Amino acid sequence: MLSKMNSKPSTENSLKALNDLIVVILFSQNKDENNENHKGLVFELKERKETYLLDYIQLHNLESQVVRLHGKWHIKQSVLLEKIVREWTTNGLVTGIDPRSVTSSTFFLWILLFGRKTFNSVALDTNLSESIKKDIPHYFNKFFSTTLYVKDKAFYIKPYHQVLLKSISSQRPARENLEYNYLLPDNEIHLFKKNMRKLEGGAC
Repeated sequence: MLSKMNSKPSTENSLKALNDLIVVILFSQNKDENNENHKGLVFELKERKETYLLDYIQLHNLESQVVRLHGKWHIKQSVLLEKIVREWTTNGLVTGIDPRSVTSSTFFLWILLFGRKTFNSVALDTNLSESIKKDIPHYFNKFFSTTLYVKDKAFYIKPYHQVLLKSISSQRPARENLEYNYLLPDNEIHLFKKNMRKLEGGAC
């Protein structure tokens, strides 16, 4: 009975999860939607990423907040969404970031939903302005001890294996780790295995 009670996320945890998702969408390619039929934030995902979003929605009890309509995902209008959009954006463009809303869980979710594998890095596409882009690597490096580069309309994580190691050491959900492992560039496999052995040795 106790395990069933604990399986349902608290309102606080659900709000934090929704906050992370809103921030991730603002970091990525997005647009506000405000018409008589729907108000909220709209985004698209690659088909292979939608499973992870569905898991996230179910895990954090967000079924009433995040829905799929006409082939696109919608975060419904809410007090939290209004607050973040009001504080972060001007005329639909992100003009400021609240550091309190940028955590390791935010970045993990960003990578999970929008990370794409390249030959020697993991890329995160974005439509943020240049002035905002320069702030995000500072927060990212603090959590992952690796570099987030900015080039054109994307961020690039290089080396990436530090992210995978942190996801394992911090016991992220197993299904998420499958995606983080999939994103590992081929030229970092040896380095990851070497550092993983060190991590396992230290745990003994």
